[in-house]
Amino acid sequence: LFTNVFAEDGGFSEGISYWFYAMLYLMHGISAAENCGAAAELPLTRGFVQSTYYADAMNFGKRNFNFHDVGTECRIDTSPIMYFAARFGLGELAERRVRAFDMGWLPVADEVNVSDMLFYRDFGGQTDAAEDICIKSIDTAVLSCGDIGIALHGGANNAVHGHLDCGSIIVDALGERWICDLGKEPETYTLRGAAVNRWNYYRMRAEGHNCIVINPCEKPDQLPEATAPIADFAAGVDYSRAALELVECYEEARVLRREVYLDKINRTALITDHIELEKECTVYSFLHTRAGVRLTKDGFELHSNGKRIAAHCSHAASAEKAEPLPGSPTVPHQADNAGVTKIVF
Repeated sequence: LFTNVFAEDGGFSEGISYWFYAMLYLMHGISAAENCGAAAELPLTRGFVQSTYYADAMNFGKRNFNFHDVGTECRIDTSPIMYFAARFGLGELAERRVRAFDMGWLPVADEVNVSDMLFYRDFGGQTDAAEDICIKSIDTAVLSCGDIGIALHGGANNAVHGHLDCGSIIVDALGERWICDLGKEPETYTLRGAAVNRWNYYRMRAEGHNCIVINPCEKPDQLPEATAPIADFAAGVDYSRAALELVECYEEARVLRREVYLDKINRTALITDHIELEKECTVYSFLHTRAGVRLTKDGFELHSNGKRIAAHCSHAASAEKAEPLPGSPTVPHQADNAGVTKIVF
């Protein structure tokens, strides 16, 4: 179990909320074994240590990168970090969690865990900002620069609690979330919903994410057994970049690669899709946002809480409701995406 679930780089395919469920009880069990003198028998692999870096990276500011069935966008409890920080001397992670308390990102009523008090050690109070990270085992990358955080997600579509969301991105900046993930579909957790094909729900499909869709119809809009590997990643002081190979996700594609480049000097990001098809097709690309949208001559502007970002686009954009395309499945009782705008290319 320890070796298979926690890969060498600590990636957890089900998402950060499920990481917390697993690690909270496991951490308490390991700590109890230590107190009984039996911890030496437990094979804590390198993946356990690395998983704390995964958990730290998937929280950004007051939110988390909520891919797959991670429901809330609020910061997820990562209190197990305190135990592993104390055991393995990971001071920078412990202090980053303390900084989250200081910044008010973890409301006491919801997020502070007794584990923080049990396992906290004073590491000196110094902490660096979050860094660019590539979690190869789940093919997810986070590019960051101060208050800018961009998460790019690939991996396996058939992961437990997974969605058809290879290539999806989430974008934070200026303390706001500009490009969002809608999260889990609550209906799939009911007996009624379990009787419906999972890939018929809008939030499960590529069209319900910040993804590419080719020749949309009632069928799954990415191949459910496909995997999208990280093909390129580079971290630096002036820039960082990541790229996903998405060709396996679409039967019509000969080449399909999504690249994200973050210019840390100018605080700009470039998202590029390289697409070559087997034949002529209809191709969509989507971005979901809860911000206000204003279309411009060469792109769009987003505004939220008095803040604004601008996007320049090589293709014309429109702003539509976050709902299924004509010809896509329509399932009763699924989540209402009121307040979300879908930017369509």
